[in-house]
Amino acid sequence: PGGLDAEGVPGLRQYIRTEREAGFLRGFTGKLLAYALGRSLALSDEPLIEDVVTRLGPDGCCFETVIDAIVTSRQFLNKRGPETLSATRGAP
Repeated sequence: PGGLDAEGVPGLRQYIRTEREAGFLRGFTGKLLAYALGRSLALSDEPLIEDVVTRLGPDGCCFETVIDAIVTSRQFLNKRGPETLSATRGAP
């Protein structure tokens, strides 16, 4: 995109870090959160995603920070399992 040349994985890594880091971090965090919750993201999840991206700071990523923020979040700690969802929908 934009006519920039990059060669191999190091070039792609550099491009993401210099040109697309904020979007990459938001996308990565959102996808991981959706997977952890077992559902699509809701508007109420946006503050958590913003908080995680802010925690990561300007000096790059730390996978442990993302995981910690997700598993200690209100959304994750209060998520409903399949048995709870079946009971609330009146399924056997």
